[in-house]
Amino acid sequence: MLASEQKLTVESLDEVLARGFRDQTPSGYVKRFTSYKPRRLSDTSNSVGDFSALIDEAVIESEAALRKILIEARSGAVYREDEDFDADPVYSRASRILEEIQNAAEEISPRECSKCPRCGLVADLLGWFGMRRISGRTIRQSWCRVCRTFRPSHTG
Repeated sequence: MLASEQKLTVESLDEVLARGFRDQTPSGYVKRFTSYKPRRLSDTSNSVGDFSALIDEAVIESEAALRKILIEARSGAVYREDEDFDADPVYSRASRILEEIQNAAEEISPRECSKCPRCGLVADLLGWFGMRRISGRTIRQSWCRVCRTFRPSHTG
């Protein structure tokens, strides 16, 4: 794949994808997404609430994962209350960082986001998911572009 001293670039990642997934990855796949500039939502959109809910959900999942890691890593420690976790210096530092990330994410101008049911990616609707037309109606793609590209073929 890549030599240890070789710097990872868009071109080298495209090359790795082309070698590893010959018939599944179109040429320029990585470059297409690195150059994408998502559109801003209008102020009248109701997706701002959805965006905040996605941020809250991500923070809750991250805190739960961190707690599971601590419980597993510190087998002798007993964690019964939130204060037990807060007293742990690793948890305390990680929790502060997570709060900073949450605050920064909430300051970002919201975009219309969607969550992929296959891989869990939360990203810009138009850039990472796209739209399709069915019976004259335009609807959202549910799977992200990456999952759609690498999904198993339905031959049989």
